[in-house]
Amino acid sequence: MSNFKHSDEFYRLEAAAIAREAAAHDRKNGRHRDAASHKQEPSPADRWDHKRTNAPLEVHPLIVRVADVQPETIAWRWRGRAAAGKLTLLVGDPGLGKSWITLDIAARTSAGVGWPDGEPGSAPANVLLLSAEDGLADTIRPRLDALGADVRRVHHLAVLRAGEKERAVQLADIGPLEQAITETGAKLLIIDPVSAYLGSTDSHRDSEVRGLMAPLAQLADRTGTAVIGVMHLAKSQQRPAIYRAVGSIAFAAAARLVLAVMADPDRDERRIFAPVKQNICAAAPALAYSLTGGALTWERDPVADCDVEALLSGPPADRQERREADAWLREVLQTGPTHSKALQAMANEAGLSWRTIERAKARLKIEVDRIGFGKAGRWYWRLPETAAMTATTTDTETDVAAYDQDAANSTVLTGSDSKTATVPRVAGNGGLWGED
Repeated sequence: MSNFKHSDEFYRLEAAAIAREAAAHDRKNGRHRDAASHKQEPSPADRWDHKRTNAPLEVHPLIVRVADVQPETIAWRWRGRAAAGKLTLLVGDPGLGKSWITLDIAARTSAGVGWPDGEPGSAPANVLLLSAEDGLADTIRPRLDALGADVRRVHHLAVLRAGEKERAVQLADIGPLEQAITETGAKLLIIDPVSAYLGSTDSHRDSEVRGLMAPLAQLADRTGTAVIGVMHLAKSQQRPAIYRAVGSIAFAAAARLVLAVMADPDRDERRIFAPVKQNICAAAPALAYSLTGGALTWERDPVADCDVEALLSGPPADRQERREADAWLREVLQTGPTHSKALQAMANEAGLSWRTIERAKARLKIEVDRIGFGKAGRWYWRLPETAAMTATTTDTETDVAAYDQDAANSTVLTGSDSKTATVPRVAGNGGLWGED
């Protein structure tokens, strides 16, 4: 039977059967088989040999029963920050040390040493670098040496060659990238920066970015390689941190982890390294580091109460502005608790932005109390050393009512053209507020 299936007679009979089926199809549709009708509706013969006719193949769903999937645990290169088979993005403004961090991760991976937060290292592993901005001989190699890397395990890819022609590697080159990972045995792939390897992809079009990043994420999953991509932040400080990676939101959507580096507004040389998005684990604690004397130095203790959104909301105020804001807020609150709306008006009159005052509030550990209930409730700021309030509910309601009446008779700043402002004060019960 097998010999017959490959004989000329078999192919003749099969072709005749297909021709009869095609003729029946044509009669059913009330048309002759000509070129025009063939293009409009492929017959069974056309569908049988799609390579001959360029007719589309029928699409069938590929269904996987979850019960047939074996559960797996996540394998971490650095717990909470870089996982095997997953894509991580590291974002931040220029000049904050993103490349230093990725090279430190590469060095620790290659040498198998522990991590800055005390997590133990794993067995030494190979690393593949795609670095478009730093020189291999004058920057990358000296930094890796300074960081204690086993440079025999670190490899660099920049160019693809086909015959006599060469060109720069791109993220769309999934085949060559997989070949490079396989040949080097890399367990970590670093792309610095992602924007240098986009090729013709429009970084602001979600569909194009997803079409580029999805195969990269699949490559990571297929090879078990941890992939870290470096990206700059967009200039708009009003957007949430997750949206500030330059270009489409699809970059952050494709990543399972997004980490950010930020300047510490209170210490010039200090930087903060903190998570922005975690899809596969609990948030790792924020860490601090500095770049001094051409070296990267980590602080062992995590950073407490790190507000990533605030740190990424804009360039930090200079030291003089911070000192002025701290002194102003401390002086204003020395007289006693002050209504937050009154503080905003006073800050506006003093030429201080409310964001600057909120940062001063965090630095001075200002305490906030809500006085009153429902719509009559008001928020008051006070210095932490101010005595706790012990007034009765009746006294409090009297104070709030008196405040509302006083505020109604006051002139409050409502815009940049206002010249003067009378700050409302709570009347009565001077012992409660330390005044009157």
